[in-house]
Order: sequence, then structure tokens, then C-alpha cells
Amino acid sequence: MDQVNLANHRLNCYEIEFESMPITFKWIESKLSDPKKPPKPLKSDQDESSFLYYLLSLPQEFLTTIYMKTMGIKLIYPGSTMMNNLIMSQKMREKRNRLIKDYQGKRCKLLTNDGNTIDSMFIDQRGINVNGAKLVITCEGNMGYYECSSIWCPLTAGYSVLGWNHPGFGSSTGQPFPEAEVNAIDTVIKFALEKLCFNQESIIIYGWSIGGYTSSWAAMSYPFVRGLILDASFDHINSVLSTKIPRISRPFWLSSMKKHFNLNVSEQLDYFPGPVLVIRRTKDIITTDILSDQIMSNRANYIIINLFKRRFPMLMNDTGTALALKCWLSGDTNQQNRIMIDYNVDFVNCQSLLKMFLDKHGRRFPVLIGSELDEKTRISLILFLASKHLLDFDETHTCPLPVRYFIEPWNLFEI
Repeated sequence: MDQVNLANHRLNCYEIEFESMPITFKWIESKLSDPKKPPKPLKSDQDESSFLYYLLSLPQEFLTTIYMKTMGIKLIYPGSTMMNNLIMSQKMREKRNRLIKDYQGKRCKLLTNDGNTIDSMFIDQRGINVNGAKLVITCEGNMGYYECSSIWCPLTAGYSVLGWNHPGFGSSTGQPFPEAEVNAIDTVIKFALEKLCFNQESIIIYGWSIGGYTSSWAAMSYPFVRGLILDASFDHINSVLSTKIPRISRPFWLSSMKKHFNLNVSEQLDYFPGPVLVIRRTKDIITTDILSDQIMSNRANYIIINLFKRRFPMLMNDTGTALALKCWLSGDTNQQNRIMIDYNVDFVNCQSLLKMFLDKHGRRFPVLIGSELDEKTRISLILFLASKHLLDFDETHTCPLPVRYFIEPWNLFEI
């Protein structure tokens, strides 16, 4: 071990102030970075309007921007507030020390292209556990910190893990606006590829709650990753907010969110060709209607529906098949099993049909199977595919995910 690595190893054994740490990795120094084309979030579709309308709307646009830059950001990402960071500081320190001492975790300081420094933690389990050759990159929720949240499940499952804190969370600098979020996850991915020496095919991206935005952006931008896991997430943040804010202020909020926080997970999934697993929490708050059945209006259902419309359009274009899928998604595990029995879903036969189609037509999305099949077979196929993409966890939004639920996404093209 050379002198520099020895010094870094010894330094990593002690808790030091993040501001005093040397920078581990810079986005600008990456061989994969193009300063002329920095990472950008997807833009929302804006309605075309007249120049007069534009002038008249300027005062409202000004007020909206000021509000979202001050109060709005704190309501969407409460973990970035000074109060929450202060409350969580001691717990974060204790958990961080445990990661360093018990798992030989390496705390890393990453510099993004917009000048923020991102606090991250890497635990290397290569050569230690069977799953250690695969890296799980975690993306936390709007109140989550890598020290205390998602990192522990894949770590316990034996994977190498890279966790990071949103801009403004913990010791990370900046604020978690979409541009800063995208810059942060892009730096994290490049760090994993170039400095930690993982390839895309060995990386699994795990996004919990609002972390579904950064994780789906990463999957869209690095399409050869091993898989994407979305836990307790949503299709679009406006779908969640639509019934949780007062009716009188709803139009203002939704239009402001679409312009300043277009957290559109489903749209980003349209550009990802790899395996996806959606973990649906049956007692979750990520629902459309808080007064209705929590499973029926869970936004995870719409992630699946939107994903299937893109990947299996011939199946989803059939009314009977689409209705059968919605019925299956509306129930818990017991109801799903009953529906499977009612439609006599044969997993072996479904897999065989898919394999024959892929062998003949190619292994790529969209998979245009369906028009040549009868309705019963189409329904069997869509239910089989749904069971491979959705995993139910009978718990609330914030309950830690048990290790047995951390399953690698199923790869259709490997059957």
C-alpha cells in the first residue's frame, strides 16, 4: 500500500468533519463527462400560448418561482431543512461510524459539475460475499439519509453498496432541485464506474419513495445497468399531491410542480430497456385517494400500467387484457392468487410462449406479442408478466425493507 492510500485508509477510520475531507472524485475529471453536455432533467411539456398571455402570466410566474425556491423546496424535501438535519445529526453520526467500523465503509466526497459536494459511503463486499461483485446504488426518500435508511437492506443481503445524500441532506451541499439531483446521481454513477471499477452490468439501482426520480433518471441515462428497483415510489409526483393538498390551492401547486419539479418517473422509465422491479407497500401513503382502498389507488399500480403500455403495447391495447391487469393490481396477494387460478395462469407455458416469440422476433422492447393470441392467453401472459414485475410488501411507507424482499429484477431477455 503506497503512502497516499495508507494515509487515506487511516483517515477513514476516524470521524472527521465533511468540510475538511479531501475530494475523492470530481465529475469534471471523469472520462465519461462532456462539459458541453452536462446532465439535465427531462423537461415538462409546456402548452403553447400567445405572447400576450405570456406577458400577463409573468407576475404569477415570478411569485411561483420565488415560492418554490423558498417554501416549496422545503415541503417537497423536508430532509434538506436545517431543523431536520440538526435533529438527525447524532443518529447519522452513530450509523456512519458503525458503517465504517463494522463494515469497513469508506466515506467519499464527490464534487458535481455544478459545484456541490455530495456525501457518500461505499462498502466493498467483493470477495467477501457471493453478491459482493454486484453494486447497489441507493437513492433515498425526501426524509432519508444514507446513514439511516435504504443502504442497510442490500448491505445485509451481501451486496457491495454505494449510498449518497441528496444535495442539502446531511453534509451534502446545495438544495435538491431536479437539476442538482440529476448532477448528483450522475456524479455518483461515474464514480462507481471509473473509481470503484464496477461496470454497468453489475450495478443495481434502488430508489425508495422520491428516490424513484433520481434512480429512474440514472437507469434512463445508463441503460445497461443490471436492473432498477422502485420501492414505495410513484409514477409522477403530481399524481400523489393531487388529493393531498387543499382544493383551493391545487391548481397553483400542480402547475408549479410541473414546471419546477417535474418528477416524472414513468416518463423516464420509457427510455430504460432493462429489468424493473416495483415494490408496492400495501399500507402506503403513496396513493391517489386517501379515502379509498390503499391498494387500489397505490401509485405503484400506475408505474406498472405505464411501463407495460410501453413494453407490451399489443397486450395492453386489448380491453379485456388491460381490465384483467387492473383487477389483479387492485387486490392483495390472496386476491391476486385467486385471479391467477381463475384464469388458469400456467407460468411454464407463459415463459415458453415469450421465449419462442423473442427467439423469432428479437430481444428488445417493445415486445409486440399478443395479436396472434386468443384473449385467454393474452390475459395469462399479462398476469404472468405483472407477477414478475411487482412485489407486494404488507407494510407502511417508512418501514425498513426486510432482506428477503430485496430481489433482483427479473430479466425477460434471459429466459
